[in-house]
Amino acid sequence: MNLLIATNNLHKLREFKDIIKRGHTLFSFDDIGIQSKPQETGKSFLENATIKLEHARKSFEYFTSKKWKHPHRNLVIDAILAEDSGFCVEVLNGMPGIFSSRLGKEKYNHSAISDQFASLAQYQCSQILTKLREVQNRTAWYTCCIIVLMRTGELIAMQHHWHGSVVEEKPRGNKGFGYDPIFWVSEYSQTAAELSPQVKNRISHRALCANRIFSLL
Repeated sequence: MNLLIATNNLHKLREFKDIIKRGHTLFSFDDIGIQSKPQETGKSFLENATIKLEHARKSFEYFTSKKWKHPHRNLVIDAILAEDSGFCVEVLNGMPGIFSSRLGKEKYNHSAISDQFASLAQYQCSQILTKLREVQNRTAWYTCCIIVLMRTGELIAMQHHWHGSVVEEKPRGNKGFGYDPIFWVSEYSQTAAELSPQVKNRISHRALCANRIFSLL
């Protein structure tokens, strides 16, 4: 199956390529030549994934004159996959949730804060740790929602969670991305950023969701 992943997020693309291996060839927006990104105005992971999917479908069909053929290669795209995911903290009422990638972004980009942190992700992790200072309930989870649109018109949606907790001290590890350095995986006694890619891409929210949805295709 030739699959278009509706993202240019290199971290997500790398994980999808590790998760979705046998019998599938993955293409990104860059491979197709799509550079635009939709506004994530949904109120849930499912709504945002749907927005991304519809944007991908319209953009792709524009580029290919609705023929679902790769514009630069002699092959047909069989399906489009869109995903939305986020980090949720119980005592913060599930926040940052759908706002995970945007948490503190404007402040980080327009202040001296960017001089204190090497990346927006580091700043976002520090914000969560600050909010949970002296809080005993550290329960947290990742959520992943995936929607796949087949060329035949069939639509499949799936959502999964990866449960864990927020570390009590400082971030640990450099293998992951996003909130991985503060997400504690108790069964491995490591943060998600300390896990090997092979382990993470077997047990994560994205892996569970992708493997389940592809078992139905």
